[in-house]
Amino acid sequence: MAATSLKALLIGINYFGQRLLKSRPSTAAIPSRHDQLRAALFAMETPRSQQSEYPTMTRATDRVDALSIHQRARRYPRSRIIAEPLLWTKLHLELLQCTFAGPCSAPLVIMELDNPDRERIQRGFDASFKGSWSRDRERAMRCILSAFNSPLESFTNLNFFLGGYRNILLPCLTFFIRSEPNYDFGPLPPVAAYIDHRQVVDLRERRILKQYVGRRRHQPGLTLARLECNRFTTNELLHEPYVVALVIALAEAQWWFVGPERRKQASGAKPKVFFTTDDNESIYLYSARVSSAFIAMLYDPHVPPTTPQPLHIQITQPRIQKTWAQRPIWLYIDNYITDDASRPSKAQSIRNPSQGPRSSQRGGEPKASCLVNPVKSANHHLMLESTVSTLCKPPPNAAADYDATRDGPLSFNIAPRRSKKKYSRQQ
Repeated sequence: MAATSLKALLIGINYFGQRLLKSRPSTAAIPSRHDQLRAALFAMETPRSQQSEYPTMTRATDRVDALSIHQRARRYPRSRIIAEPLLWTKLHLELLQCTFAGPCSAPLVIMELDNPDRERIQRGFDASFKGSWSRDRERAMRCILSAFNSPLESFTNLNFFLGGYRNILLPCLTFFIRSEPNYDFGPLPPVAAYIDHRQVVDLRERRILKQYVGRRRHQPGLTLARLECNRFTTNELLHEPYVVALVIALAEAQWWFVGPERRKQASGAKPKVFFTTDDNESIYLYSARVSSAFIAMLYDPHVPPTTPQPLHIQITQPRIQKTWAQRPIWLYIDNYITDDASRPSKAQSIRNPSQGPRSSQRGGEPKASCLVNPVKSANHHLMLESTVSTLCKPPPNAAADYDATRDGPLSFNIAPRRSKKKYSRQQ
């Protein structure tokens, strides 16, 4: 009797054991830890555009124009949408509905104005532009746009603003209009920016290396950083997301500089960004018309826009020639506020170069220029009128509205002011 019971027990154990093995997946289907690690490394090496988890152009732009920034980010929880511009990818451009046109050849310059310093400027530009370091291009652009007696002065960095988050400092080269010493309406907004592709790659590698390695260098962190940098490698150098971020940041700086009354009349900003690649024969100019609704969408990222706000960027390719310093490159820089009603006519823009700018006054007629030094050549005055015609003519009550113009998030510390105080040593 006991033997029969033991035999029945063994049969039952064998039966339930077989049922359990059949319901359990085979060990061959379970990947090992080594296989999982290889799959993860392969996913990091695969570009973002080739991974299935990242949407295509049609999916990313499908009814996204009626969503706010936060709603667009929540549609793709597996992707890091709210990130600093150095870590932007093609997905960010698709969500912002950014499109590119060009590059097209630059229009022919109508006239070549004489510049007494053109030979010195041309030598400095040729020596720096074709250098092997990323900072050489910056020196070349400084030599052309902000040389001695130029109406522009150069500074560094721009602030990218997104409502509810801290301002992000974007390294670049910015150009401001020189303000006269007794100009009491605050710093002028930037009119253009410049960045080189090699500098963007270097900044991105430093940012990723700091994230994965930190202060202590170790081989696993270096390997992960290298694989992460490979994800940003693309063949479309002209569609660099960081340049788009510079266009937006420049438009924000120009827009929030204008007072509330002027913002009611204007429709947006017109930023200009210069970009260079490994091509030593061309400089690419990015121009766009950023609407006020697009800037408001970034100011309130949780509020959806009332109308679709795409971002169209036009790429112009001016060729570098031997007469580059003689041609006024600032003719490509237009008014940075899209308000055609206040744009002066050609008769008002071109005056006799021998006539200096009008002197600034505290009261009476508004000031018409931001330069106190006499204009030595007509190209200086052309650039001055084409860029400052809308913002450097404050209304008669501009002094009273000065505090009201500082309500923008980027209106403070737009350009550092150079101190003109003289210090004497006390004995």
